[in-house]
Order: sequence, then C-alpha cells, then structure tokens
Amino acid sequence: MAKIVSTIMLIFFCANLWASEVAGSFISSAHSLLPSKMQFLETEVNFKRMNENELNSPCDEEGFIYGKYTEKSDAITLSEQLLDHLHPSEEIQFSCKHRNFYKTALSTLLHEYMHAYEATLDKSEKLSNNYEFLALGFWKLKKGNKNRNTYAQRSPNLYEYSSAKEFIAVNFEYFLLDPEYKCRRPNLYKAYEKSLKHSPFKDKQCDSLSDISMSDTQEIDLLNIDPKKIREIHYLFASKGEAMMSRWGHSMFKLVTCDESWTLEKCRKRGKFVVIGFLAQVADVSINAIKGIFGEYPSDMVITSLDAMKKQYNRAELRDLESIPLDLNQQEKQRFLNHLLRVYWEYSGKYYFFTNNCADEAFKLIQIAKNKEKIYEKNIITPVGIYKYIQENNLSKDYSFNSREENIRNSLLYPSFAKNLDKSFENLSSKYKKTFRQKIKRPNINRAERNFREQYRKIRSISEYSKLPTLKRREIIEEVIKKKDRKNFLDLFAIETQANYVTNNQLLSQMQELASKSKDEEAKEIFAKLVELKNTITFGTSSSESGYGIPQLGDIESVITPEVESATLELREVKEQLQEKYKTIFKNEFIQMEESNFNKTIIKKALRDVL
Repeated sequence: MAKIVSTIMLIFFCANLWASEVAGSFISSAHSLLPSKMQFLETEVNFKRMNENELNSPCDEEGFIYGKYTEKSDAITLSEQLLDHLHPSEEIQFSCKHRNFYKTALSTLLHEYMHAYEATLDKSEKLSNNYEFLALGFWKLKKGNKNRNTYAQRSPNLYEYSSAKEFIAVNFEYFLLDPEYKCRRPNLYKAYEKSLKHSPFKDKQCDSLSDISMSDTQEIDLLNIDPKKIREIHYLFASKGEAMMSRWGHSMFKLVTCDESWTLEKCRKRGKFVVIGFLAQVADVSINAIKGIFGEYPSDMVITSLDAMKKQYNRAELRDLESIPLDLNQQEKQRFLNHLLRVYWEYSGKYYFFTNNCADEAFKLIQIAKNKEKIYEKNIITPVGIYKYIQENNLSKDYSFNSREENIRNSLLYPSFAKNLDKSFENLSSKYKKTFRQKIKRPNINRAERNFREQYRKIRSISEYSKLPTLKRREIIEEVIKKKDRKNFLDLFAIETQANYVTNNQLLSQMQELASKSKDEEAKEIFAKLVELKNTITFGTSSSESGYGIPQLGDIESVITPEVESATLELREVKEQLQEKYKTIFKNEFIQMEESNFNKTIIKKALRDVL
C-alpha cells in the first residue's frame, strides 16, 4: 500500500514538475516576444483557478476570465485551466479571435504585460492617454473612456472598446501575434511601431482590399481608394442651409483621381470625383430633433458621386460647394486613406447634430492625417469651424479664400444655382410685370375705409415665386408662353423647376410627418421597409464576414454583398407599393404634386414647339 501511495505521489510530483516546466517555458516564450522597451518587466506570473465553469472558447457567449493583472502586487494571474494548452502545437481550433487555446493563453499574457508596462509609466507617457492611439481607437480625446464606435463592426475583440486601456492591450496582442495586423490596421501598427520602437513581421507584404461600394440607391458601383490612385483629397464644404441639420454647413471630402500623366489643373477639371461624408442612418419617417441631439441615429460613412452632391446642394438647396485641396504629403495622404478604409469597414457611431456629427467625424480624419499634438488638441464640431481652421492654419493649397471667381475658374468652387435663377426670374418679371404679381387678400373692413388703389403685390423673388400655389404659377406660365420666345421659355423652365422642387419637398415633408402619426399599419410597415432597404444599400457592406479591420484577400467574396443587390431590386418594388398606398392615403397631396409636375410638362411642350 505504501508503495502505491509513493508511486501516486511520485506521479503527482512529476506531473507538477512537468506542468511547472511547461508553464515556465511558456512564460519565457511570451516574455521574449515583448519589445526591448518592455524587457525590463519582472512581473510575477502564476496560474490559479479563476472560474467556476469549465474552459470555453472565446467564441462562446458564456463569460470566462483568462487572466488578470494586479497593479498593487505587480502580478499577473492566468487561469490554471489553460495549463493543458501551453504548447504551440495546440490542435483545438475555433473561429474567432486568436483561433486556438495556445494563442489565447499567449495573447492573454501579452495583454496583461501591456497593463503592467502602462503601470510603470507617467500619465503623459501612457499609450492609453496618447492622442494618436485615442483618435485611431475612436475615443473622445477629452474623455478617454468614451468611445464613439457604438455600433462596432469587424473588430478582433469587442472588449477593445470597453476602455482606452483595454483598447491598447487588445491591439498590442495582435500587433505582436498577427502578421496581418500590419495590413488590417496599418495606422495602429505604425503607432505601436513608433511608440515601442519594435517592428514585428516587418517584411509582411499586404494584399489589402481597397475597393469600397458607392452609397447610391439608384446604381451599384465600386471605388478603388488605393493611395497610388488618389491624386488629391479636398475638403468639400456645403454652405449653410435652412434645415435644422444644415445651419452650420455640411462637411465632406472629395477624392480626386485621374491619369498619372495629367497635369494637376487638368485633373481638377476633368478627373473622376467621389464624395465621402457622414450621415445619420435614419430609421424614422422624418428627422427627429430630440433624437438628433441625444445621438439616437447611427452615424455612417456615405460614398457618392460629385454630380449627385451638386444636384442636391447647388440645384435643389441653392447652396455653394467649395472644394478646398488639402495640403497633405504622401505619408499624410496614406494615413488619411488608411483610416478612411478602416472607418468604412469597422465604424458606426452615434450621430449627434451638435457633437458627433458630419464635422466632428470629418475633422477626425484631418487630425489623423496630420498626426500632430497641436491639431489633436482642437475640438471642432461645425463644418464652418473646419473651414476656418483650414484657412487660419494654411492647411490648403491653391485655394483662394478671397476670390470666388478664381476658385470657380479652377473648378474649386461649384456655385449655387441661386444667381442664375435670380437672373432668369429678373428677366421674366421685368418683361411681364403685370403677370408677376399676386392679388392681395383684403380684410373684411368697412367699405368706406378700404383703399382700392393697390389690389396687387409684386412677386419679388424666386423664393416668393416658389411658394406660390401651383395653379397660380400655371396662370403665369400660360401667360408667358403666349409669346413664343425661346429665351423666355428657358428662364421659365428654370424657375418652375425650382418651384417644383420646393412644392414637392414640402408635400413630401407633410406626408412623412402625417405618416409617422398614421393609424394605417400597412402604410407604416411599407415605409419602415423602405427605410430599411435604403439603409442596407447606403450603409451595407460585407462587414460581418471573416477577419477584422481592412479586409485581406480571401476575407470576403465581394464588397457589394448579395444583400445589397437584392435590396436594390426590392427597393424598386417597395417604392411602387408605397406610392400606390400613399396615393390613397394622401390623395390631395399627390394631386398637388401631379399638378406641379404638369406645370413643367407645359413648358417642355412650349420649348419643343420653338426649337
């Protein structure tokens, strides 16, 4: 019996000795991976029981503590349940994070080593307080533990967004262990490389996907934003508008591409242009001010054509578009586009009209491109604020802030149609003075007190004309087309097109407002479906497929997902359904829209007759 007990004790002793040797070898291997700046760490590492439940993979929803650093004792504790998985030839594989238990154990120890390293640093030296890391991690620079990526996608581990400290530690794992980290999060790789003076996998060649899909519900297209193909990046500023969300202008970027042999002047005038911006992903019938103030709209990147933006801002909203070339060197341009790609694949924040809005999102890209402490310290939340900052800090090139005409000649300013519309209106109203006037409604007063001299009021502007009732505008149209004059007809078509836009926009706003209060459940469901499909097309990507960060070859089958393609087709059908349903509910509004559209038809026919 004593012999059996001795044998058991010997086996137990040998097992413990073997486990101790394996653990020691594992700890030494992990420590050897640390950058030379961290090799001084002598943090104690031990294994203890930390969980009641059995070891499970990080893919499981059930929580499991793999390790923890205690600053007071400068000690790292790892779960003893990892002891059976400390060999590099670990065979158990899973589909998330570090893919097996050996790498999970190794990454956990490296993660805790980073916490231990940060504990040795002064506050100003900590990576978790470093502006560059905070900006690249979507953290508020003035509130380091408030993250803006509230609807994160393609993250290697969502735990990275729990705090700035954890963001640094999680990404440190991948910096040291994943050769593709250099490609998937290139700006972060360079930040660690610079801060730690360490370059793991420096010979790794990247095969990154630089295609992104256009956010157009009319057509599906791709854009390649390889830095070698982007000639310039412009800050595209839309002047202030009347809508609540537009009172400080709107911030976007214009990417300029062209043949390498073209001159810059030719490129700016005849190149291919794509506009990048941020919009609230609205799931409601109409924009809600309260929700906008409290950030209930997801903020996402939108990619569209310059022509679409000119149509929206110059033509429809009568706002200028100023295209200001940013003075970026090659490295700054690379940083801008790297972050742009990462934002496209990973980011979805909350859209606040006053803080985390189009300007705040846009300024972060400029901050990251320039990567200077001085610019990180600025907090700009309005488009006009960015405009002034660029002007005051000489961040632009070849743009004249004092000469509107020069910028128009150089294709750096796309003017509002307002001036041309005013000319068209002035031409017609001066020729048809009696026609461009409106009868004044008289109050019911004593006949003796009435003044009969002034029964009409002059229509003084395109704005007043646009607000006239549709049938009153038709009276003016019918009077003007009596005299066959092509120039007059063109002017008439210009001002009526603007009035048509104003009328239809007002009617659509009324319909949307009423729809939100409608008791017709079928109509509500159709409209909700319409919004869902538009969001799928505008913001949908293959972000849920394999990998994290910027996709590498093999991660995804297509940038344009089958969901986007099917949503595009379904959107057409749903639009027709909604239109038919709304024609019943909003009969009067649709009649007014048809009447307004018919005004344009009358002018078109008159134009054809004089050509």
